[in-house]
Amino acid sequence: MKKIPLIAGAAILIGAGILFYLAKIKKSDSQPIAGRVEIPNRGSIQILNGCGTPGAGQVVADILRKSRFDVKEISNAQEWNYRQTIVARRSMDTALASDVAKALGTKNLIPLQNNSGIYDITIFVGADYKDLGRSEE
Repeated sequence: MKKIPLIAGAAILIGAGILFYLAKIKKSDSQPIAGRVEIPNRGSIQILNGCGTPGAGQVVADILRKSRFDVKEISNAQEWNYRQTIVARRSMDTALASDVAKALGTKNLIPLQNNSGIYDITIFVGADYKDLGRSEE
């Protein structure tokens, strides 16, 4: 008879310990950790340098990655004569394209046929790339 209360007490202590541990883990997961890498999860984006300035595509990629857009490729466009940056929507997701254009601060948004299905958005970086990412609010 004396073993039952002892076993019940031990079970309660173990259960309380587990609950305390789980609560501690949940609390620590909700706080930001220095050096934690955020994984981008918005769209699939291709950036093509259309102005010919080395590093212009990377500047645009950095702006978009700060807003958690998923930049998959940075490369050169076939032509380097783009004066303004253009956001080309390659999927039916108009909200994503609008969000990308807004993050860059451009109104140059066009639909572009996409047969490959690899990218949701292609950005042609223009000579105005230094002015991108500035909020118009």
